[in-house]
Amino acid sequence: MERPWSTTTRAAPQRPCSGTGLRVVVEYVVVDGADANALAQRQGAAIREVLEWACARQSASRGSGPA
Repeated sequence: MERPWSTTTRAAPQRPCSGTGLRVVVEYVVVDGADANALAQRQGAAIREVLEWACARQSASRGSGPA
């Protein structure tokens, strides 16, 4: 069940793209029950994938592991 306050979003101000940085948008959604469990599984898998990628990339830059 999604909390009522999580459905309100605010549009980010439009800015011209300078090409000098990364734009990050963060959205918080609060869920309960089975939906929360499913979301936790997806988030855990995504975090693990990023950590494995970062570790492999760091090892490759040191010349001690796969790229």
